[in-house]
Amino acid sequence: MYTTEDLVEQIKENTSTEFAQGRFSQSTIINICNQESIKRIRPIISDLQKEFFVISTAVAVAANQKHVRLPKRASGRGLRELYLTVDTERHLLTQITREQATNEETTNSGIPRKFYFEADSIVFTQPMSQAATLELVLEVSPGKLVLSTATTTVSSVDFDTGVVVVAGNPSGFGSTVEYDFIQQLGYGNAVLACGLTPSSVVGTTYTFIASELPKTLTTGDYITLAGETPIPNMPDEAVACLIHAVSTRIYRLRGDFDGMKAEQQELQNSILYLQQALADRVEGARTTVHNDTSLLRSASVRRLRYL
Repeated sequence: MYTTEDLVEQIKENTSTEFAQGRFSQSTIINICNQESIKRIRPIISDLQKEFFVISTAVAVAANQKHVRLPKRASGRGLRELYLTVDTERHLLTQITREQATNEETTNSGIPRKFYFEADSIVFTQPMSQAATLELVLEVSPGKLVLSTATTTVSSVDFDTGVVVVAGNPSGFGSTVEYDFIQQLGYGNAVLACGLTPSSVVGTTYTFIASELPKTLTTGDYITLAGETPIPNMPDEAVACLIHAVSTRIYRLRGDFDGMKAEQQELQNSILYLQQALADRVEGARTTVHNDTSLLRSASVRRLRYL
């Protein structure tokens, strides 16, 4: 698993770039990595494995609450599925338009069954009659690469109390800040949860709403400021593509067109390998599982989007 530092070091070696060269500082290389990740690498991965960037995150909903903000990391500001768990019952919510919502009747149970989008919020057609948990299934945008020194790691986690003890408090961390949890070791799909805000911070002890914590969170995982990551959010095979894509940019900026052409060829070879690595291992198209009530029941509806 590459960290941002490992990635930058590999690019430096690949292009014989020193930080002493003012045009190619560490921050410049990281910025180019972020640009290439979004415009070149992510579309390839999404096309081959549509579920790769999809995560599920839980949000606590209070009694009488009607609005829930969309996570900032939601790609295209859209959702794949939306579920509401009240007590032990899990309900799939149906999207309607704002105009339809004006004529929507409330349910006697006090549990909304439908919702619509308003600006950056999910709006229930009626307020909750009791506390519940909202599960959002969404495709996340790649996190902005930052140095691992701008993050901290989990020392311990208590899923009953929501208490997470971290190794330290980097600059910018505080009680009113939103955080992402990033898996330390995994197949590049590193985001465990995004946009969580602690109810209190005392030293290195962070208390979150217990139901919002990802159940796969473990010691050694990273906690970062929301939208940041010390690990490229992509499969390991895609990291080589990113290295060659950034190297191509650097050679072009230098005016070394021979080096640029050589890197372009390496990039094409890496992309072919990535496509082979992510392709189906069996004959036929990748199976897409839909249920009768799913928001994905037609090929033309791949995700929910607000208007």
